[in-house]
Amino acid sequence: MPGPHHEAAGGVFGTRLDTEIFQMGLQSDCARLDGTTYQGRSNGKQADLAWRPYKFRPDEKDWPTFIIECAVSQSYKSLINTAHWWLSNSEGQVKSVLLIAVDKAERKLNLEFWEMGPVQNRYELRDRPGPISTLPKMVEKLEILGSKAPKGASLTLKFQNIFLRPPVQSPSPSPSPSPSPSPSPSPSPSRSRSPSPSRSPESSSEPAPSPRPAKKEGDIVFTRKDLQEYARCVWNHAS
Repeated sequence: MPGPHHEAAGGVFGTRLDTEIFQMGLQSDCARLDGTTYQGRSNGKQADLAWRPYKFRPDEKDWPTFIIECAVSQSYKSLINTAHWWLSNSEGQVKSVLLIAVDKAERKLNLEFWEMGPVQNRYELRDRPGPISTLPKMVEKLEILGSKAPKGASLTLKFQNIFLRPPVQSPSPSPSPSPSPSPSPSPSPSRSRSPSPSRSPESSSEPAPSPRPAKKEGDIVFTRKDLQEYARCVWNHAS
């Protein structure tokens, strides 16, 4: 049964990722499906946390693109096998898996980022002809001891891997040219003009502009400061 450290390690990170998605105005494009079971070749599995972009994968059986798996008492080898399961059984439809291993005794968090990538074959096999195969591969690893991350540490979640499209950058509005001043007409002494009635704001047919997202679309980067704040939240929530 998952305990407070397990829930905090995944839940805090998931909340921060949801906040980043919301600030880009994409909460309707991608959402959490943590409790969904996905069927592999021989068995099914539920992720601790999972995200799926609805626009590109609208079917309820579609695989998610980003997975988080956490472990406290679970062995490291078992956690690695979980990353392999998601990437291999989905045949690469799961783009990224973040593993979070919690060491309560040493108050340490180990984060590993796994994706499909080129791996050199030590031996040429029937199902792996040639010198290179595309297999699950750890692409990034970092350790947070207490709430202190290594100098220069960061973690980047690729926008393309989560949303299955490149980020759209809204072009800056070009300034409209200033109109040249027109000569004022000479007042006619024989005819007076009544002032035109002012137009009330309610009578305008133009819709109110929708609020702009707080952030532009792009890769989601957790800086060293973000990671240290994340660790502090994990230990505070689990204590």
